Amino acid sequence: MYRLLIVDDEEIIVNGLYEIFRSMKNLELDVYRAYSGEEAVEWLSRTRMDIVLTDIRMPEMDGLQLLEVIYRRWPQCKVIFLTGYNEFEYVYKAIQHQGVSYILKTEDNDKVISVVENAIEEIKREVKTEDLIHKAKEQIELALGLFQKDYFIHMLHEGTSLDMNKSQFEQLSIPMHPDHPVILLLGHIDNIPSNLSYWDKIQYINSIKVIITQNFSTSIRFISVLDDRYRFIFFIQPNELVTTGYSKAEEEAFYTKTISYIKGTLEVIQTASRESMNASISFALGREPCSWEDVSKKYFSLNQLLNYRIGTGIEMLLIDNEMKNNNILTSGSETEVPELNTKDESLEIILRRRNMDLIQQYLESGQKEKYFEVLDELLSPLRLIKSKNSNLAIEAYSMVALSILSYINRWNITEKLAFHIGLTAL
Repeated sequence: MYRLLIVDDEEIIVNGLYEIFRSMKNLELDVYRAYSGEEAVEWLSRTRMDIVLTDIRMPEMDGLQLLEVIYRRWPQCKVIFLTGYNEFEYVYKAIQHQGVSYILKTEDNDKVISVVENAIEEIKREVKTEDLIHKAKEQIELALGLFQKDYFIHMLHEGTSLDMNKSQFEQLSIPMHPDHPVILLLGHIDNIPSNLSYWDKIQYINSIKVIITQNFSTSIRFISVLDDRYRFIFFIQPNELVTTGYSKAEEEAFYTKTISYIKGTLEVIQTASRESMNASISFALGREPCSWEDVSKKYFSLNQLLNYRIGTGIEMLLIDNEMKNNNILTSGSETEVPELNTKDESLEIILRRRNMDLIQQYLESGQKEKYFEVLDELLSPLRLIKSKNSNLAIEAYSMVALSILSYINRWNITEKLAFHIGLTAL
């Protein structure tokens, strides 16, 4: 239903138009009447009006003054002025406003009805346009979320090869500072029910994500994404970075305070997830902030830390090489996570990026120079490893060898190559 308010200081005009529009059921109108500008203002204070049909010249408060009130309270309202022949100065001022039209008092009722019908049609078009704009905004927000996820996942796997600057962050509506360090946090759900369908699993994971973000939302600035193993990855910065004029020491204090806040909040999140979703979540938190260029390195380090604890059946809060465990802490003792092997770290990072995908891609497409370029990136750290017992080195070698063997078998070129090289070496 649309609301129509009829305003005139002449009661006979108001009452006549009121009865006409009340009888027109096809227009779906709720009709109201006022016999002065002041009375009209009272109606406008009580309820929204879609159309106001008003005399332009009235005592005490005229139509132009009423128009100002209407636009302050209901800016989308359509205003139709009833005017006389000698009132064009008023009309000229009135039609400078959007959504204003006028008719002469000498026009017949059919003309008045026609103008109101036009106003209704205009409102319908605007509602439809607003609905389309709203849907477009929703689609843009959804697309932005997907672009942001792709950008950050790419950042984790490609590291310094990705362009990270203020312009890029603004284009993707990333509410963070590329020129300030970032705190990295990883979260892993230890007990996702195995009998869930794909849709139920996504809903389950997102429910936990809601618990996490609700606890974080007002106190820190962050972006979160899910990796291909359904791990939460949070990129976090202190809220205080929105201010200016702080010293280096103050900035360091912001990060120290934020990391301390995160530690305390994660234990609250673990409790809330356990009580509401029966979910056990382990977290790995960077002890110190890192530059955006080092995010990839920090990500693989924290991933290695989480992998070390998976399968223990104990909910953990790991902070680089430190560990907090609720069960252990309550018994009055603390346990440290053993120092993880970092000698092969450069190989670990390259291996976990998308280099193997690129090796396969360049091999399949016959891009010889690019193939050997990416292959050399993998082999360079491999050459530095002297031990034959390095599992990372064995994995890297096996992956390259497997891609070559798979290519040879699919193209059925074993006999052709056997005359030139010994394939058993693979």
